Amino acid sequence: MALSKVYHQGGHGQPIDLAAVKLDWENGWPFFRLHFSAVSGRLKACGRPADFELRSDPPAPTAPMIYRTDFDPHDPAGLILRAGGPTNRPMPLIYGAGLHPYLNIVDEKDMALPAFGPIQVPGQ
Repeated sequence: MALSKVYHQGGHGQPIDLAAVKLDWENGWPFFRLHFSAVSGRLKACGRPADFELRSDPPAPTAPMIYRTDFDPHDPAGLILRAGGPTNRPMPLIYGAGLHPYLNIVDEKDMALPAFGPIQVPGQ
């Protein structure tokens, strides 16, 4: 980022930022479409993309959880987060929570998706 922002050298990565979150449904199950800005090429991961979390306040045993993260085949700067359980109200979404997060999503210039949250994502 310093080469791009400070030294104004072209061809280097830009800071990635969350641009949009949309709730959608497939076969009665909720999923979230995330779109990021300033992605160079496509998003990718070494291994399984992971470490997204929905929070419930207060914590509830029936609260939805993110059980799978996929790269959006129609959006090179997009992710699809599949949620198990009802999302009947807005909930906080976090990427990289805790003391030892596993953040492995990058773009083709190896710029990492930054940890973020909590941000409110829509409910039904």
